[in-house]
Amino acid sequence: MITFGVALIVGLWFIGKEVIQTVGTNLTEIHPASGFTAELAAAAVVMLASLLGLPVSSTHILIGAVLGIGLVNRQNNWDLMKPIAHAWVITLPAAAILSAIAFVVLRSVFRSTRQSMEQARRARHGSPFPSAQAAIARHTGRISHDR
Repeated sequence: MITFGVALIVGLWFIGKEVIQTVGTNLTEIHPASGFTAELAAAAVVMLASLLGLPVSSTHILIGAVLGIGLVNRQNNWDLMKPIAHAWVITLPAAAILSAIAFVVLRSVFRSTRQSMEQARRARHGSPFPSAQAAIARHTGRISHDR
């Protein structure tokens, strides 16, 4: 989690200004009052969605709120909105595919590691349940080599 936090900070450091300029100037011009209104509307939508248990993206909602300001002022740059909308459509399935691939790879790595650990434990004790093995040996009169 720390790695992703650092990556987010680094990304904001290098391209944050461009993103803010794209949304707050190039998509539609935002001033302090309209920016506050967009933030307030976005916060209300996120809160309502959370209360309803809906998974939402605060970034997408904020861009929608900025578009609302642009509609009122008749200043939206629809040509700029097209690649943003395309990115929204592409990123959801891309994230699903990447997650599925990562899960399959990591599951096989951890499964083989877990199986190797289990085999090593059995080799040391002769049973995955050494205490149960000792109890059975005592009960049947056999001597256990349980460590």
